[in-house]
Amino acid sequence: MPHFAVVPGPPRPNPLVLSRARLLHALDDAAAAPLTLVRGPDGAGKTTLLQHWATARERPAAWVSARRSPMAPVEQPGPSARFLAALLAGAFEVPGPAEAALIEKVGREAANGAELRSMLTRLAHLAARDLLILEDLHLATGFPAEDLLLDLLRAMPGLRIVASTAALGSIELRKALLELDVAVIGPEELAFTAEECQRALTGSGLQSQAQEIRTLTSGLPRWVRFMALTATAPACSIPRRQLSAVLDAGAADLAELLSPPRISAAFADFLLGACVPDELQASLAAHIWGSQNADAMIREAEQKGLLTRSGDGGAAMVPLVRSAVLAGARKSSPARVHALEEICGRYFLEQGKPLEALRHAMAADSLDLATEIIRHRALELFTFHGPETRKLLEGVSLRRLARQPAPALALAVLYNSSAFRRVRGAELATLALSGARVLFRSMPEAERLLLILVEAVTLRGSGQLDRSAARARSGLQTYMEMPLTERERIGPLESVAVAHLGISLWRAGATEEAESAFTQAASLAAAQHKPDYEGYYHSLSACLLAGRGDLTGAAHFLRLCSTLDWGTGELHHYSETPLRLAEALTALEVGDAAAAKASLARVLDRADAMELWPRVRYLDALSDLVAGNPEPAAARLEEVLSHREGLPPTGGTEYALLVRMQSFLMLAAGFPGRALAVAGSLPKTQRDLVTARIHLATGQPGKTLSAVIRLGTGGSLRRQAEVAGLSAAARLQLEPGPGLAPGVKLELARLSVLYQSQGLRLSTALLPAGGLERVRDAAAEAGLDVGLEPFPASVIGSTAGIPELTPRELAILNSLAQSGSLAEIAGMQFVSVNTVKSQLRGLYRKLGVTGRDEALNEALRRGLL
Repeated sequence: MPHFAVVPGPPRPNPLVLSRARLLHALDDAAAAPLTLVRGPDGAGKTTLLQHWATARERPAAWVSARRSPMAPVEQPGPSARFLAALLAGAFEVPGPAEAALIEKVGREAANGAELRSMLTRLAHLAARDLLILEDLHLATGFPAEDLLLDLLRAMPGLRIVASTAALGSIELRKALLELDVAVIGPEELAFTAEECQRALTGSGLQSQAQEIRTLTSGLPRWVRFMALTATAPACSIPRRQLSAVLDAGAADLAELLSPPRISAAFADFLLGACVPDELQASLAAHIWGSQNADAMIREAEQKGLLTRSGDGGAAMVPLVRSAVLAGARKSSPARVHALEEICGRYFLEQGKPLEALRHAMAADSLDLATEIIRHRALELFTFHGPETRKLLEGVSLRRLARQPAPALALAVLYNSSAFRRVRGAELATLALSGARVLFRSMPEAERLLLILVEAVTLRGSGQLDRSAARARSGLQTYMEMPLTERERIGPLESVAVAHLGISLWRAGATEEAESAFTQAASLAAAQHKPDYEGYYHSLSACLLAGRGDLTGAAHFLRLCSTLDWGTGELHHYSETPLRLAEALTALEVGDAAAAKASLARVLDRADAMELWPRVRYLDALSDLVAGNPEPAAARLEEVLSHREGLPPTGGTEYALLVRMQSFLMLAAGFPGRALAVAGSLPKTQRDLVTARIHLATGQPGKTLSAVIRLGTGGSLRRQAEVAGLSAAARLQLEPGPGLAPGVKLELARLSVLYQSQGLRLSTALLPAGGLERVRDAAAEAGLDVGLEPFPASVIGSTAGIPELTPRELAILNSLAQSGSLAEIAGMQFVSVNTVKSQLRGLYRKLGVTGRDEALNEALRRGLL
């Protein structure tokens, strides 16, 4: 071991090392602690810093060094005694040989177990110093040097020690547990700033790239100087200002310096392994090379400035070194690089870091490992690392994805839940439909199910909901017929597969089949002890049931989510959306628009990038409608629909939701004609429901009743409630006589049962003002509770009826919109001016206006133009 001893003073300054005032100030602050560690690799400027700092003090410090001390005498005692004697010689003034011999004796006895504090009484006659500078503490190996250092500080409270070291030691690792205050100036502080880096590169032609070089070298002075010397080397024929040329030349030098025989084969393999992960954790190093070997090699690499270490024991290779080592190894030893990548991938999978594991799996070109990672950690990858996972999987060819359903599934799901949808999603669908068919029959059932799932999800993502639902049914049938041993091969992805097949069914309108799939997925997740998965599947059930009108069932599943504490922490917006939709819909059913808006706010900003965006936009507009703000909601919804081509594809049922809401908003804003025109594009059942409400608002209860009678009393619970409310309101207006007609009583009883059993009342609260008032009064008269107390007197007002214009009057109205001249209108219609005057008088009377401008405005309001 090196011999530590007191040396005459600081070394001569190194002219290559910059004097840095900021570090002197940092050392002034740190030196107030009993122990200050200045840690950095060789060439970082530690000794020069201490020399500059000590020179600036009025009272010189004692220096203890191993590199500048004489060789140890043969008769010198063991390393612990020699080290402690050197520290004591620096801590006290030693005027002569007798005092030096006494100090050696005290050091020897203390190293052999004597209590140091009591031994120091024998040195009480010597003058104590207040500052000791210890160079190269990392050279004190093979004995507990750091423990001896701490013992001395405990025994001499007035002593301050500043020690330089090139390695992370035990004191720094456990300094939070020590009773002594320990300050550290680490590699980060010793690294060059961008300005210092620019100064160090003066004359190299690289000053303008100082910031980039600082990043490449981690700011370590040794490597900055290496770059400067490489740029000024005569052998470098490429212009010095081209950083890439300097890097190429430097990489060649580094490859030679870091390869056998310059270093041992074992150390070269360690460096390659340390370059593979972004950060080399101590446990990973021990996993690859064994604990003892790893510690020694990490320490050696740190001292040489090849890597930097953090206070928690982690290490990261200097980027310049890492790129050079990896580039050389990929050419000379690709198999070893792939093997190390796979080792790292499996390590990070065990550590619960799926994204890191997937990165290494893809770098190792191992789709088998990628499949294993996705099967075990799919939800985490989709929820928290969606864009990164997508980018990693996009590098795999479609032909290879055809033979690896799990990565293909992951990519399909990610396209479906992000803004990246159509082109690549269609390619995946083509893959599932054609390329994979060659292997389909010979595939194990588990792989076949995952491939069906890929197809169902990609079809769903491209807007082909009916075909997606058909594949989903096939997939669920395959799953139900699958033996338990085959299901076990799917792993944690089993519940994900069932749930996503259910989502395909749900979006296509097959709600009962979807509900069954969600329930089964939740049971699988519970059996596998995956509460996050289970909570997500419960939220899907809650959202489905709330939309269908089963508020009791939705509340049950929301309680299950709450019991699992799912939804309270940070969630990916795709996973969170069904939960917030269910919360918003249940809040609207009790008239709490503010609570609904608060739930939707959690996902609204990213709603247009995912497949459930129509439901989010529908409930956002419905919340504004219930809150009495139909105009701004109508404007926002119209803006969204005008950019529909840039949004994820939707099915007809989902688009009908938005059109239905647009019609409601027009009606609430007082434009029944425009509401009727918008409703014309809806499917028949939805169109009849919306037009029945419009007719009721415009005083035509007979048409309302005819429409709801055609609809019948079947359908979902929500539709039943809507039909019953419209029927009751229309009958009350048509049969105003004393007492309640049997038909009215029947409809009110239905409304009351649906409210009492399911909590449904929103559709009744959205009746036009006149109809809503009649239903309130009639329910009170019948002694029935239909749950309208939380809602205002009216959400949608009654309005004037839509006038029945003749074809001739409609033609005159359109001509009036083009010209205000009677002569021009007469010319357009091939009639006399007097005829035009007569027809305009009749038109104005029907519209309730007195002039052209008023007529045009009223015609626009009523949707006649």
